[in-house]
This record gives sequence, C-alpha cells and structure tokens, in this order.
Amino acid sequence: MGPNDVELVRVFTREVDAPVADITFPYNSPFEVIVDAEVGSSLHGTGGQFEVGVIVRDLTTGGVLTSAVAAIPNTPPPGASANFGSAPWSNPGNQKFVYRIQRLPRFDEDHICEVLAWLRVGIQNPDVSFARSPLFIIQRR
Repeated sequence: MGPNDVELVRVFTREVDAPVADITFPYNSPFEVIVDAEVGSSLHGTGGQFEVGVIVRDLTTGGVLTSAVAAIPNTPPPGASANFGSAPWSNPGNQKFVYRIQRLPRFDEDHICEVLAWLRVGIQNPDVSFARSPLFIIQRR
C-alpha cells in the first residue's frame, strides 16, 4: 500500500475480548466485530475525515441487525466521522475498530449471518473501501 492509499483490509467476528476469530456464537451472548484497516502516511498526515460503518445481516431471515456499539475507548460509533491524527487513528498504518453486537431477543438459534463493513475517507469524491466477513452462525451451546 502506498502513502496516499487507504483500505479496509478485512472484517471478522470473535467472542468478546477473544484473541482469535470465531464463527459460532451463542444466541444469548454478545460478540464482537473487528474491522481491520490501513492508511498510508501521507494520507494520514492530512488529518482528513474518515468513517467506519458496519451492518450485520441475518441471512436466514433477510433482516438487518444494527445494534453495533463501539467496544473500545475513543472508537467512533458505526457511521460517525472522525479525523486521522486523533483517537482512535492517531498513527499511520494499521488500525483495528472493535464493535460489540449486543444480544438481541430476535436472535434465534441456527441463524446464519454476515457483517458488511465500509471505510469512507474524504468528503468530496470520497475513497470508499468495503469488506464482508466470513459467514457465522448463532446457535445454542
């Protein structure tokens, strides 16, 4: 990646505070979405705006679940703008955004889901990058 580039590298799910990805979650517990992005040093140095967003889709019902909340301090809520050079993206290079998906009463067992994530940089003619998570399942453990 060059100094003027930005890219959403990947998105994946895990159990809360787990060190590795996971694709199976109990229906009665929260889980986390990790959005992994990179920005080059020149673009980061502009202090420009960026926005990270996540959508959780329930492929079993066709519904969209939007209960993601920021799980680490200084992480902007999904869809909110922030600036390079300030928290959470104070240094160029790699940044992980962690969002917690709260347990929802409508999560039933054996529902297959995925996360769609995007990274938008700039206001006019924005550079947009997006990624899909591996499929995961909500079930009884």
